Amino acid sequence: MKKTVIFIMSLLLITSLFTGCGKKEVEKQDEAVTTDTTESTKTKKVTETENAKEGIEEGTEEVTKETTKETTKETTKETTKETTKETTQDTEEQEIMEGTEETVVNGTWTLSENGDTLRLDGTITETSYDDFMKVFNSDVKTLVINSGGGDTYSGLRIAKVIYDSKIDVVVDKICASSAANYLFMAGRNKVVKEGSLLMFHGGVNSFDMKNLEEELKNQGASEKMIEEQKGYITMQRKLEKDFYELVGVDLKLLEYSHVITEKVGFWAPNPEVLSSFGVTNIEKMWYPATDEEFKKTVTSINEMMGTNTTVSNEAVEK
Repeated sequence: MKKTVIFIMSLLLITSLFTGCGKKEVEKQDEAVTTDTTESTKTKKVTETENAKEGIEEGTEEVTKETTKETTKETTKETTKETTKETTQDTEEQEIMEGTEETVVNGTWTLSENGDTLRLDGTITETSYDDFMKVFNSDVKTLVINSGGGDTYSGLRIAKVIYDSKIDVVVDKICASSAANYLFMAGRNKVVKEGSLLMFHGGVNSFDMKNLEEELKNQGASEKMIEEQKGYITMQRKLEKDFYELVGVDLKLLEYSHVITEKVGFWAPNPEVLSSFGVTNIEKMWYPATDEEFKKTVTSINEMMGTNTTVSNEAVEK
């Protein structure tokens, strides 16, 4: 009996053990299932999050692309607009400086056959100095001038070469403006042929800079352009002063001519007036003896030049 009870208790214990083990195994399986489910859920959430993140990034990228595209487009428009505006302004300012006059034809430089005489016919332009240097050489002893003048800077540069090379100057018909101001003054010996006139109407130191500023403003010039022009003229003024000191002529000659020509085109002073301002070495200078002869000479020059310039012979001395 006792053995039977022990056997039954042992059986119950074994059953209990197996049952417990089974229960634990089930719990473990349930726990595994639960864990798998949780992990699956987590994975799903992570995947969804990643997808959502990627979607946001892709959306952001697309928005960024579109924004960049639009910004670039707008920037390009603004840049093009500003460039066009600046180009238009530069063109307008160039037109202001050039004016509406016809294109000026460069004066011609002609070297004599024996190479000792150089002749200028026509206008002194921005390129005249370079043109002059192409034909000038150490054999040149005389410069014949038939010019109504022109560019100040070129005139001053040519004049310095004439002075340094001790070249004689001869006026044949007309010598005016920068040709008279600088080329004639630079000559070692000076001659004015019969029927010819030496004529002045001021220099770069003769006018008020403020008047130039107002004129440019009225023509629509920008502040930048006005400042550039003032700087350029200031440079030329210094060169003109230095040149007149070099040749020993009083710069008031040009100042007086500027005042006189406020009512007329040019002033043609006689030899005595020129001498009073320090012009020396005038070897021979023809000058009209009477007012009638003076008028005829001016008429002849106007016909030759195709102009209608008025000229004063007022005998103003220093």
